[in-house]
Amino acid sequence: NPTSSYLAVDIARPAATLLEARLLKDGWRRRSELDGAGLSVWEMDGKQYSASPSIKGWAEQENRRGNLSFQELVSMLPALLLRPLPEHSCLDLCAAPGSKSVQLLRLMRTPPTAASSTAAPASAAAAAAAF
Repeated sequence: NPTSSYLAVDIARPAATLLEARLLKDGWRRRSELDGAGLSVWEMDGKQYSASPSIKGWAEQENRRGNLSFQELVSMLPALLLRPLPEHSCLDLCAAPGSKSVQLLRLMRTPPTAASSTAAPASAAAAAAAF
């Protein structure tokens, strides 16, 4: 949805469970189709996000702390399709402002589970169709 706000929780952070509970309480919707890839992605209507100073202020504060990051859903696809493993080397040649690079690093430190390897899209077309 082009009018939505998206963010991803860094699931390796100790506070990840608390962050996800707060997101749920505040009305964010989890994009569970990305769970198998090691991502905790959340969506909220952009108007709702902009209209709530407390939700917006909290999310921006947690972004500055590095606990979560704002990123368009379509911008998450390259790292999801690449599916890097901890032993891989990746070079992001379009690293401005660096969100995809950070996402790649997070995915590389969190190896996919057996379930995610079977649930992951088989092709770029299948992944694009999921969105």
